Amino acid sequence: MLTTKHLLRLPNADFLRHKGRLLPFFGPLIFTLLLTGCDAKPAASPAPRQVKVWTVPAAQRPAQMTWSGTLEPAQQLSLHFRLDGELATRPVEVGSRVKKGQVLATLKGVQSEEETAATLAEYQDALAEVSKGMLALDRVKKLYQVGTASRAQLDEATANMAALNARKSRALAQRAMALNTSGFNAITAPVDGVVTRVVPSPGQSLTAGQEVVTIASGPTEVQFFIPATHVPSLSAGDNVSVMLEGKPVPARIRYISPQLDDVTRTRQVRATLATAPNVPLFGEAVAVALDASTAPGLRLPASALIRSGNQPAVYVVNPQTSKLEVRAVSLQRFSADGVWISQGVKPGEHVVSAGVTTLVNDEKVHIFQGGAQ
Repeated sequence: MLTTKHLLRLPNADFLRHKGRLLPFFGPLIFTLLLTGCDAKPAASPAPRQVKVWTVPAAQRPAQMTWSGTLEPAQQLSLHFRLDGELATRPVEVGSRVKKGQVLATLKGVQSEEETAATLAEYQDALAEVSKGMLALDRVKKLYQVGTASRAQLDEATANMAALNARKSRALAQRAMALNTSGFNAITAPVDGVVTRVVPSPGQSLTAGQEVVTIASGPTEVQFFIPATHVPSLSAGDNVSVMLEGKPVPARIRYISPQLDDVTRTRQVRATLATAPNVPLFGEAVAVALDASTAPGLRLPASALIRSGNQPAVYVVNPQTSKLEVRAVSLQRFSADGVWISQGVKPGEHVVSAGVTTLVNDEKVHIFQGGAQ
């Protein structure tokens, strides 16, 4: 180490002090050497960062959530006539149970089965007359060739054959119309179900495509809406409980809407009841209990979550070393006030609950006084 004492012994040191022209050049260098000649002390390490932590509570079961819903059919079929006409009969009412193939409504002014049968018979008669007319025409032609039939007889037979062909064409068109409309004067149930809506009354004029009867088919379902924050804890196939006639009825979630409602900002959920009531009142209000998890879990603030690789994790403060440990956790469900986990941390451990994005693994920290919760 170069000290002041060594500098005074350097060759030409007196020369440097007395030569005013060189002193301004070497003066700062000598001053710097004098300062650096002292033994330098190491810089003090920065104080550990203060963090806010959450003390993991004992495991507990999430509180059961209850929502209101309505009973709805799994499928609804709207039935109508294909032709215009006047409604003749409608033997069903709302709530009527119907079987597949049962007549639900009929129209006036459309060919009946008897009229259809008569039209078909007329067509067969026209075919027979055409065959008979062709034989008669051939016979007259042969007689005319041998001179035993007059020209007038041949013209008459030819005209009669043309009239028979015209009758055949007319009968063919009537036959096609009869076959096409014979099944359109009545509405029959395509499946077993329950009538949920009837629009017209007998005697009312209808247009083709106008709704007449609506049938509900399939199992009974419950429809309800939940906030978007609870959706991650549910999935198709989860079980819920529906209060029906004062008794809980198990149901299984069939569908969760991927889109938020524009007004309520909730998502639609439909669950299929395991057992349906004898006479379901569609539209009836019921209570739906969501058992998102039957196993106890540990509740943490959502702000404590980080991602380690492809897994959710948290920072846990080691009580012996005061250093951070990245701990992977298994998410159980989300709630309005945090997240529930099934494993990864233990009750009583300190989990960093704020500022986790600026921390690193194995970093030494200090728990903020009053920051533990």
